Amino acid sequence: MHVAWGDTRSWLVAGLVAGGAILLSLIAHRIVFYFADRFSRKKQARVGQSFVRRAWKPGLFVFPLMALVMALPAAPFPTNVRVILQRVLGLGVIAAIGWTVVLLVEFSATPSTTDTPSTSRTISPPAELGRRPRCCTALPSWWLCCSP
Repeated sequence: MHVAWGDTRSWLVAGLVAGGAILLSLIAHRIVFYFADRFSRKKQARVGQSFVRRAWKPGLFVFPLMALVMALPAAPFPTNVRVILQRVLGLGVIAAIGWTVVLLVEFSATPSTTDTPSTSRTISPPAELGRRPRCCTALPSWWLCCSP
């Protein structure tokens, strides 16, 4: 019985360490983005406001991921589970780096620095709504690009 409780206790402690790390990272995310948004609004920096708006959701993935990477050595997981978690977290770090690169490229490639609809370009509908585009005349009518 003591062997089973000892194993259960280590799993409980490891789960509490991991869960606490995730909870603290989400609180830190909220605080960091609150102050970043407040600072960018106070300085009226549209670039900063746009960056905060675009980085909010990826931050919800990156902050807990980094917290788990830092908390994994302190959590008493069994060796085989620790190896699996290290590999999964390593893949998550690679995905987070890729996501950051895509975010930065997308952010730097946008012509306007604001995300307001008043400054964005609108595409007007074609003059002849019933006519199919020339590129789609050879395709069947059920094809996606040929729908009016």
